[in-house]
Order: sequence, then structure tokens, then C-alpha cells
Amino acid sequence: SAIDGTAAGDVWDNFDGTGDVTPTGVGTGDNMMMYTLPAIMDGVSANVSYVNGTTGADSAMGWSLTYTGIEGLSASYGVGEDTSVGNVGEGTAFKATYAYGPVTVGYSMYEFDTATASADNETTSYAITYTVNDELSVTWGTEEIDETGDVEKVETSSVRASYVMGGMTITAAMEQADNMDGSTSALQDRERWALGASFAF
Repeated sequence: SAIDGTAAGDVWDNFDGTGDVTPTGVGTGDNMMMYTLPAIMDGVSANVSYVNGTTGADSAMGWSLTYTGIEGLSASYGVGEDTSVGNVGEGTAFKATYAYGPVTVGYSMYEFDTATASADNETTSYAITYTVNDELSVTWGTEEIDETGDVEKVETSSVRASYVMGGMTITAAMEQADNMDGSTSALQDRERWALGASFAF
């Protein structure tokens, strides 16, 4: 859970259709304990988490490392266990962003593996943000979810713009999802538009 969200910002989570193919999350739970270790060395931080076992599920652990030792770069790697009934497995995440001038490029990969491989899935995401000035930024992102046994991969993409004016931030987004349930059905292709405003007092 310390490396949460894809590089594109979890576009898949904005489409709530029946039977959606989604990444299998790990690293959360009731009464979870998380410890952030003191800096191991310059630019390196670490997190360790533990979830106590419950009826029918063993305890689970997770850990992550983040490196920020190069200007503009942030890279994280983490592993977490899922011990819930019928879904025992392990999630592995890698996420990196690099900012150079007005451009920030991001990449993330998340893989969930089960003992039987019947529910394995892999999520790959890319994003690029261009900061036009202190007020305006534009982001393009894409995600791909590949689940074992599905005919097609789930593909999502988005274009988002953010404009800051004093204490107000206006956001606009255009998002698209194809093959939401892993099939070729045209009914599982969706588009979404969103407009928002937030105020800071």
C-alpha cells in the first residue's frame, strides 16, 4: 500500500461496470501496522507492514524501498502478501517518475501471482505530464490490465488538464476504457468526461 496507484492515476477505477477486470490489491487490511524505517542511506527510504492473521487467513507482510538520490528521479519497488481465503498470492510493484524541466515521465508495473495462476494479473501504466506554466499542466496516461484466461487486455487512457487560479483549481478529464471485462464485447467499451473545481480557503 506504500506504492499505491498506477503511473496514470488508476484510470481503471473510474469505470464501474459489472464484471470489470481490476488489479488484485494487497498490503491493506484492518489493524495493519506500518513502520517507516529511518533513512538507510542518502536518498533511500523503506517501509515495512504487517497485518495480523484472522480466521481462515494467515498473517501477511509487505515491504517497499524508494530511491530519490538523483535529482528529478523517484523509483520505488515493493512486495506484499495476500493471505485471504481463495486468493492467496503475492503482489510485486515497481513505480518510477523522472522530471526534466517542464516534462515528467512516469512508469509503473504491478504483478499479482497466485499459487494456481488462475487469477494472475499484470497492470502496466505510462504517463507524461507537461507543465505549461505555474498555473496550467496537462497529463496523458494509459493503463493495460492483463488477466489470465481473458480474451482481451483491459485498456484505459486519459487526458487531464489542471488550471490553478488563486485558491481555486479547475480540472478537466477525458477518459476511455476498452474491453472492461476482458472480452471483445462493444458493450464493454466506455468513455467518460469529468469537470471539477476545488477551493482552498
